[in-house]
Amino acid sequence: MLDRWCGSVGAPVVSLASPVPAQVRRLLVLSWNIGVGAGRLAAFVDLLRASAPKPASGDVGLVVLVQEAFRGGPAIPEEVPAGVDAPGAIRPDRPTPDIVEVARTLGMSLVYVPSMRNGAATSRYEREDRGNAILSTEPLTDITAFELPFAKQRRVAVAATVTIRGSGEKVRVVAAHLDTPGRGTIGQARALGEFISSAAGDVPLVLGIDTNALLGRSGAVVGQLEAILPLSPSCTRGRTGPWPFGRLDFVFTNLPAGTTTCETLTDRYGSDHVPVLLTVDW
Repeated sequence: MLDRWCGSVGAPVVSLASPVPAQVRRLLVLSWNIGVGAGRLAAFVDLLRASAPKPASGDVGLVVLVQEAFRGGPAIPEEVPAGVDAPGAIRPDRPTPDIVEVARTLGMSLVYVPSMRNGAATSRYEREDRGNAILSTEPLTDITAFELPFAKQRRVAVAATVTIRGSGEKVRVVAAHLDTPGRGTIGQARALGEFISSAAGDVPLVLGIDTNALLGRSGAVVGQLEAILPLSPSCTRGRTGPWPFGRLDFVFTNLPAGTTTCETLTDRYGSDHVPVLLTVDW
């Protein structure tokens, strides 16, 4: 089943920009479900870059952990493999730049791994897939995709190691999106936790995730992940997604507490989820 779902999407995209030399003293890590192009990602990143306070000395770096990114065009296979019921298309606004074009416009490195097809369209200019992505102003290495156990739909987490310009400090980042509510999501959370644990070492880690967990932090899905990585208390309350109850979006990290602050933003910037912003001072 997973092989057939994989055959319905295009290949992953890894596009590494040439970093501008800098002494980065503050890293912004933004986690955001952009609603398959509804969220104005490029405009919001430009706003964040322009408005983010700079440290007393040094520059600010940015990493964006994206859920529900989309990619369109001929890179997606024309045919949907037999036995795959292509997920319904989520197209809140077309035409709009896909994640490849957004990264190119912003001049940021990109890792994009599709999880599923975005609708059953087969014409050259309507074919799309959707999944998770990492955009970064900082160099990326050790790029990994991790396929979660199949529940209702194929889900693939994406990870990379970020090396901070100037200091050489490293942090491992993961972007993930669990399936819609059901028994399978607990197994996905458990598998993701095991993947994170297996990669544990001297490099700290940040996980940005849409858990789709109706019970938020009080439920078993988030509990599986919190057993592996701490949650910042300042980013555990409040509604982040389209449903009128529960918190769906979280940022987990084992970075030292004194180096980080977390903020749940209030403007959705066109998406049906609000962004969650982690600030790291080295």
